[in-house]
Order: sequence, then C-alpha cells, then structure tokens
Amino acid sequence: MKKYSGFTLLEILLYVVIGGVTLVVAVFSFAQLNRLSTSFRVNNELNQTANSIIEQIKNLANEADNIISPKLGANADDEIILRKDNVETTIKQESNNITVSYSNGDPSYNLNTTGILVVNDPATTLSFEQIDTQDNSNKSSISQSIKLKFTLRYNKPEFSSYEYEAEKLFETTISLSKQSQAFKPILNTYPTGANGVAYGLRKLSGFNTNPNQLSSAYNGPAIRVRRDRGLDQTEMDIGFNSKGELDQVALQNFVGYQNFLSYSEDITTTGGWVFSKDINDNNDTISITADNTQAPDGTNTAEKVNLSAGNNNKSITKNTNLTIGSTYTESYYVKANGYNFVQIAPDTEFSTTAYQNYNLSNGTLGSSSGISSGQANIQSVGNGWYRISLTATANSTTSSPINSIRSGRMVLSIVSSASSARLESINTTTATDSIFVWGAMRHLGSTLKPYQQTLANANTGDGYVTTWYDQSGNRNNATQTSTSSQPKIVDGVNGIIRMNNKPVLRFDGTDDQLVSNSFNNPTNSTAFFVASRLANNQSFMARSTNYAILGSPDLFNSYYLNRSNTAATTGGDTKNSLNLYTAIRTSAINSTLAIGAGSAGNFLNGNVAELIIYDGNKLSNRTNIENNLRDYYGTP
Repeated sequence: MKKYSGFTLLEILLYVVIGGVTLVVAVFSFAQLNRLSTSFRVNNELNQTANSIIEQIKNLANEADNIISPKLGANADDEIILRKDNVETTIKQESNNITVSYSNGDPSYNLNTTGILVVNDPATTLSFEQIDTQDNSNKSSISQSIKLKFTLRYNKPEFSSYEYEAEKLFETTISLSKQSQAFKPILNTYPTGANGVAYGLRKLSGFNTNPNQLSSAYNGPAIRVRRDRGLDQTEMDIGFNSKGELDQVALQNFVGYQNFLSYSEDITTTGGWVFSKDINDNNDTISITADNTQAPDGTNTAEKVNLSAGNNNKSITKNTNLTIGSTYTESYYVKANGYNFVQIAPDTEFSTTAYQNYNLSNGTLGSSSGISSGQANIQSVGNGWYRISLTATANSTTSSPINSIRSGRMVLSIVSSASSARLESINTTTATDSIFVWGAMRHLGSTLKPYQQTLANANTGDGYVTTWYDQSGNRNNATQTSTSSQPKIVDGVNGIIRMNNKPVLRFDGTDDQLVSNSFNNPTNSTAFFVASRLANNQSFMARSTNYAILGSPDLFNSYYLNRSNTAATTGGDTKNSLNLYTAIRTSAINSTLAIGAGSAGNFLNGNVAELIIYDGNKLSNRTNIENNLRDYYGTP
C-alpha cells in the first residue's frame, strides 16, 4: 500500500535540449519527488535487511555438520534444522521475526534486528525447500541446495508527515559448501551384533550414496509382498532404489490399483458382462468375440463388438457393488472399426439422465448432459486406440432397501454421432461395422489410475507383506503365511500406505503379525523402533505372553520416547503419529518375536516403519542412533 499527500500546486518542469529541440521529459510535484525518494530509501532498506538475513542463514548452514531439515518426508517447510556436535540449531519464523534457537538451551536471537517486519499475517511466509541433491560419491553425504523464501514489510513511521508502506518478497537459492547427509545406513556404523535383528523400509546396511559402491553386509530386498488380485495372489520381493529407499515405483506397479470389474479383458457372456437386448428383450443386440487385432498392451487380445441387425441400443455393462456417496471412475480402451462414436452413461445408482459422447475419429469429447468439466476424458494410446473415462458419484436412484452398499453400473454404448442422445437406438442392417474394446476398469476416486487387469475375481489393489527381511546379516526374517494375518503396505484406493511421507506397514489390530525365528540373546538387548498406535494397551511386538510396549506384562524393562532423557510412561506417546521408541532389557531373550502381536486384545492397530534390536546395551550410542532414525522418519 502506497499513499502520499501534500504539495500539489507547484510543479517542476524538466527539459532536455537535444539538437535544438526542447522536449518535456516529465512533470513532478514536490510530493511526488518526496515519495520517489522515500521509495528508493525504503526499498534499499528492505534489500539490505533481506541480504543480511540470507547471509546469516547461509553462514549458519555452512558452519553445521549436518543439514537435517528440510528433508524428504518432513511435515513442515517453514523451518530448517542444523546439527553440529549433537547440538541442533533451528531457524524459523516466530511472530514477526526470523529466530535462531538451540537445543542445548543457549539464548535464542532474531536474525532481523532492523525493525522491518517479517510478514506473518495472515500466515507465516518463511519457507525452506530442498530443490537439489547430487551424488558426490562420498560414502556418507550428498550435496544440497535450499530455496529460501520470505516477505518483508516496511511500516510507516509514526512521526512521518506522509504515509508510505511497502511489502516485498525475497527468494534465493543457497548452495551449501558443507555436505548434507541424506541418511547414513545405521548398521554400517552400529551393527546389531551376532544376536540382533533389523527390519526397515530403507537400506540399513551395505549402502552409500554411490549406488556402484555397495558393501557385502546386506544386499537383499526389504520386503516380500503379496498382491491381492482375485485369484492372482502372486508374490514378489521389493528392494531399494538408488537412494537406498524402498522402491515404491516397483511396489505400486506390482500391486496395482483397485479394479472392481472382473474379466477386464474377457468381455464375453462367461465373464458376467451384460449386453443390451432388443425391444422385445429376446435377443442380444451385440455379442463379443476374440479378435486378432492388437490390444494397447501389444498382445492380440482385443475383442470385437458384433452388432445385430435392428433399431436398438447397442451397449455393454456390468454391475458391481457400490458405496452410496462414493465417487467412481470407469474407463475402457476402444478403437473404431466402422463406427466412430461411443458413449458412457452413468446408470443404476448413479444417474438416469447423464451421459458423455466420445469421438474416436479425432480423439475429442462430444456432447454430454449432466457432466461437469473434468468428469470425462479421452486420450490416445496409439495405433487408433483411445482410453475413454467418466467419473460419477454413486447416489441412489432406486427404492431399494436402506443400505449404503448397492449394485450399480455405467453403460458403454455405440452411438451414431458425437451429438447422440443418451442410450440412443441405432439402426443396423449389417454387422460389418463395429468397434474394438479392451481393458475395462472401475475404481474409486476421480483421478484416472493406471489400468489393472482382472481375471475371474476383481482386483482389490491391496498389497500385503509376507516377509520382512532381516538386514542385520543374521538372516532372522519375520514372516507370515496366513493371508488374513499379513500386514498391509498398499491400499487399493489410496496406494502405498505412508506416514510422514514414508512407507509403513499397517497392522489391523486383530491378528496381523510377522513372526521371526527364535531370538536368542543371552544377556541384554536394546531396541529402537519407529511406529504408531491408536491406544495405550496396543503392542508393537510380543514373545509368548510378554509384549513390548509401555505396559505390563512387558518384554522390556524401560522405555524412552522421542529422544527424551527420562523413562517414558504408558500413555506418553502421541496416538496415530509416528513416534521413536528406545527400549532396554537387562536379561536374556530366547523366543520368537512377533511384530504387531500382543496378548489377547492387545494386537497393534497402527503402523511400523522400522525395528532394530541390538545385541547388548547401546545406551552409550543412543543419541546417534536415535538421531539417524529421527532424521529420516521425521519423528519428534
């Protein structure tokens, strides 16, 4: 906001004589000149203050041993945390200043001492963003650049005879001269010992930031996953990407997403698909036959729609269970074979009036009714094939009994033009012209997801962990053969299950557990685990009748929560959030370990990201081990 008032009558005329010609360059009032001078001064003050803030942050970052925030998975981007010799320096916005505080209790101070405000109305403006990481072939660190943004405001001094306010956004990239540690595999520095175990969804051993330099300690996968695709219950090992993190791309591609339509590439009468009948409801107006035409995936599995003679609707549909109030997206791959136009019409439990037409001759949307922008889509996938889709919300259109689960459908029809009416009847005298169809899918949500094939049963798109591999080198893997007791890692609707943007194993609180071989530690043990739970009495791990979590009977003697220096109490952890637990046992353990299990009624309803049990007492290394886990998972 800029305002001025004052001298308005007296003007100064500025003239420049060029080649004997006098030109009027500008006309200024004294008030305008005063305002212009003030503008230069204020902007100069804003720039000087901003440069000072930027330089101080850069110096603090370069003096640190490690830059631990912002980082992948961090919840907030409005602060940066630096560490040097286990003392953490936090830079963040507090009120109208950027402040620096220390974890060891040293006095905090403001980076901005000029009185020019850091804007926090209506919201905090300071932000840090990690924008670049590079492998520098160093075994423990990567280079890092950080984008810093903040806004300064200059307020009019109270004694001023005129009004002037200014606000300016500053943005810069800080390339750090120090190296920033992404994460260092903790077992490289602190191995578990001969009787330890280590389960994680990141590389815990034998890895550094140069993917060509792997140690021999552990080079196996992280987990083995079973995908729930109807009759297809295939399992696959999932390893790590080049950064040492769980290979989430491979995991999601293997498991896929939920597809409610069974026989997605076998649209025949044996697949439960329904074809339109003639006016007397006697004969099907279409039939589907296998054809040698190449499908979008390169196989010769495309199917041909054969049209019966007569003036009727030519359509394909399949009912599935729908949840009233939920949004679904239906899609098909289609290719013209004489007929260039198709239609998807939401029907039972969706709408009896809406429809969308698709033009297969040029890949465009045709006319529609009751369809909003973004609900329909057509995209070319090559070789004349298009993937068409329509999104609709299931709202009851019948008088069926009160029940949130209803049987419903959308209808795929062949129509005569891009402007055809809903479920149009077309008159055919020959079956020569038709369309090809392949790859049907119906899934929850309004965002079109990658196509997933289904067989006799629909694909749930869920992924379950059958084995959590021990990375300690002691080969004490945790397994589960019962499908009903396997923890979930991929949800068919939402994809990979995450907390703090990191993958986690989801335990259902009923019977989910992964069981190791006998854990035989003759003296004492130290456990570190990153996990969440919904209630105080739920266990993260058990052996026979003892369960390991802040309660009684208990497998461990004492607990420390989120790097606290004092032992934790039963309800000290934040529920449904990732916490960092350190547990100490001062006597032997000689039994199997069941992750997620507990005594009756105490199974874990929550998530586990990492569990490491050391052979012996590791309290002297506790700070470094906890910092490693905390830095990666973003726990308190």
